[in-house]
Amino acid sequence: MESKNVIAGLRQLWAASESRCWNGQTTLNVVLTRPVAFELLRDLSAADLIATCDDPAVQRALDTNRSGEAAARANITLHVPRTVDRLVVAEDLKDLLSLPRAQTQEPAAYVLVATRSNGAFFEHTCGDDLTAAPPDVRRYHDAIRLWRILEQRAQHHDSATGSLLFFGIRRTEVSPGFSIADLTDDVSTQQIEDFVNNEDGKATRAEIFASALSEFLRDHGAATCFTALLRGSSRFARRLNEGLAIYLAEHSPEKLAEEAKTAGLGLSEKLEKIISGLETKSLSIPVALLLAVKDVEQGGGFTAINAVIVAAALTYGATMTLVDQSQRALLSLLKTTIAATEKDLMSKGLSETNPVLKTTYQTLKNRGAAATKGSLLMCFASWTPLVCVITAVVFGTPKPTAPVLSVAPIGATVKPQPAQTPVPQDSLPVIRLVIPTAPHSGSEPQSTATPH
Repeated sequence: MESKNVIAGLRQLWAASESRCWNGQTTLNVVLTRPVAFELLRDLSAADLIATCDDPAVQRALDTNRSGEAAARANITLHVPRTVDRLVVAEDLKDLLSLPRAQTQEPAAYVLVATRSNGAFFEHTCGDDLTAAPPDVRRYHDAIRLWRILEQRAQHHDSATGSLLFFGIRRTEVSPGFSIADLTDDVSTQQIEDFVNNEDGKATRAEIFASALSEFLRDHGAATCFTALLRGSSRFARRLNEGLAIYLAEHSPEKLAEEAKTAGLGLSEKLEKIISGLETKSLSIPVALLLAVKDVEQGGGFTAINAVIVAAALTYGATMTLVDQSQRALLSLLKTTIAATEKDLMSKGLSETNPVLKTTYQTLKNRGAAATKGSLLMCFASWTPLVCVITAVVFGTPKPTAPVLSVAPIGATVKPQPAQTPVPQDSLPVIRLVIPTAPHSGSEPQSTATPH
């Protein structure tokens, strides 16, 4: 028998009774004011609302499936179900909240019989409209929906205690549990639900929700977090909307474009420093090449001076190679930073066709690629002095040795030299010798020009 049919049968029995009272939490005594068919009582018994009668004759008729009616003034005892997964028959909302899981899960169907109050018989099946429901019942369902929202967005669920854990600004633990006193005001579940279920900027909304929840419940313990959220749901909903408004104001297209320009300028300055370092180091290559080739002994083999020059050129090439590796690592890191910054700006809402991203960041990428190629080229060029020095040492042409001119001291005996081929007088150098003499009046130093 479906829940709706069970509730309809129970309502029919309720309408045919006058005196109703609870005997414990699961037993309900009903005194009939008019006859009720045995078939109705059997249907209720088949649906876990076991109906018994204190009149033995009526009970035998029920047990033997005989047709007939329970007469007026008969005392019927109902053993009512109390499980949220199927059907709950409760005295009122307070009695319903006393059931296990009723504070975190909406019952599949329930009936509030209100025997101890002037309230009306109320029934509800999961999915039914709650427009005509009493205010406290509507708030109860809003509270259950709010707990479901928290469950869906919790980072951890403690199965032992049923608590929910959130790791936003700080660790926040929310334990289940609330009372009828926490439902005095309307619960703004619909506004909160609209905020978190909006597909526009869903990741951003999730971050705002976790941050606002952590801040809202920072002064509450785990046992009072949910009740504080129920009592201040309107303020919490307002904080969510304010957080989104602040986020949108801080991430407007104009501010994002300005942020992109500032970040691009900072990245450009870093790239310019690397490129300036490359340019400075590249100027040392021709200087090193000139100095190495200038002082090397052409074709002289690995003499002392040549060995020193080769070692210096080798050291220079190795140093420039290490510098190239360091600068290329910096360029690689800078290119990764450029790509990450561009991706972050696009995730915040800046279009990839924005002039800042399309021009500035593309230029930075091109300059970074060109700097990487230039650094590699400079690394190869730094070995040129070593190649040129080794080539000059091994394959170079030695310089001719200049003749040595010797002058014999005065008074020394000059040995005759072998006859040589006469040299024309006009091609011989002229050496002017000045011979000092003793000073005397009217005399001047005499000089003679003697060809050699």
